[in-house]
Amino acid sequence: MFRLVWVPLPILELALKNKRHREIALFIYLKMTSDSRVIIDKRRMKQLTQVFQVSESIIYRRLKKLKDWNWIGYDNITSVYHIRGFGYIYEKEELVSRTVVKIHVRDIFRLQSFSFSACVGYLAKSQGRRKGRRAEQQTRCSQQSSASFLKPIAISVLETITTLSKDTIIKLKNRSATFGYLHIESSIDELFHVKYLSPEYYKANPDHWGRIRRQGLMVGLVSPDRFYANLKYSTKRYK
Repeated sequence: MFRLVWVPLPILELALKNKRHREIALFIYLKMTSDSRVIIDKRRMKQLTQVFQVSESIIYRRLKKLKDWNWIGYDNITSVYHIRGFGYIYEKEELVSRTVVKIHVRDIFRLQSFSFSACVGYLAKSQGRRKGRRAEQQTRCSQQSSASFLKPIAISVLETITTLSKDTIIKLKNRSATFGYLHIESSIDELFHVKYLSPEYYKANPDHWGRIRRQGLMVGLVSPDRFYANLKYSTKRYK
């Protein structure tokens, strides 16, 4: 039996930025499949090794990291693992945002991509909500399609908010689209016909550096990808 879990966005940010996604995936799975107390006997360990497709030693290694972070406790006498609540982790890690994201069991095994999508999608959602309110005030129309919330986010911005390399961001972006977490649209704006892209051109247009794509004699300027998250967000206070 799997319990419904809404994971706090700051915890997904920790999973992404600090490369804790493997340990946090195990933590979320234990919260989904048990109450706050669990005994990991041979049967339970076999289940964990099968669902995560790793060895027992790796499971124990991840449990040790969770114990080191004090996200779980362990009673040496009863062999019971105590799974900490999100409220405790909020206080311990000094987290702020109260945004939570609905997660399904399948997402646990793709947690790095899921965490990336949740963070990027929330940024796009926040931009869309601000602009949508202004548009609604002007048009007095409250109905907007999902496509209207597709918002451009540059790779450089993603590098800043995720602290990941450009190559890793591109990999996660592609995976997230494949899994259906993110809807992504790319675009190239037509500029003009130009024969040579000289140093003088880039000196006059420094913001075009690295963004030019040529198709014959036509030069296009690559615009940042536009994103929309196919995830469910909400808010929750833990104290």
